[in-house]
Amino acid sequence: MGVRKVPWGQEGAALVFALAVLLLVALAAHAALAVLAYEARASATARESAAAFQVAEAGLERATFELARDPDWRDARGATALADPSGVEWRPLCLDPGSDGACRVSAESVAFLAGDPLGNFTVRMKLRAGTECGEEGCVCVRSTGQARGAVRRVEAVVSRDRAGEPVRVVAWREVLAEHDPMRCGRG
Repeated sequence: MGVRKVPWGQEGAALVFALAVLLLVALAAHAALAVLAYEARASATARESAAAFQVAEAGLERATFELARDPDWRDARGATALADPSGVEWRPLCLDPGSDGACRVSAESVAFLAGDPLGNFTVRMKLRAGTECGEEGCVCVRSTGQARGAVRRVEAVVSRDRAGEPVRVVAWREVLAEHDPMRCGRG
């Protein structure tokens, strides 16, 4: 039995080829893991953003509920206890139906859901008058929802024809820009 001879100059060729293939496989695996990590972060951000929107919507629903059970929006009681009578300043919505000029529980950083919170919302409002508002006027409501690192905002104009009647949303929008001015419907 004779020993097989390797041609001159090719002693390490197989090792170099194997290392090159191993390097390419490692680079491909690294790229795949980087894409997976990016996708996981993007998915988490999308989930948080959707949760923040849902929390902001819940704040708006809570505001509509509180305004519906407030019989008179102009008397500085109930949901509008903290309202600026001039309608210039945005103020917190009051969650205390028995409040009279002062509010023990305002809609600032309210946990939603109560047991295991998804996030929290803050609701601000201001009074306004307009042709679509009826004799009692309108209440502009801006709800900001926060879930983990995400923040989303919705704004609505709530109206009713006369004190004690059902409320209706006459305008709604999502506030998309961070520095979007606090508009109130059309005005």
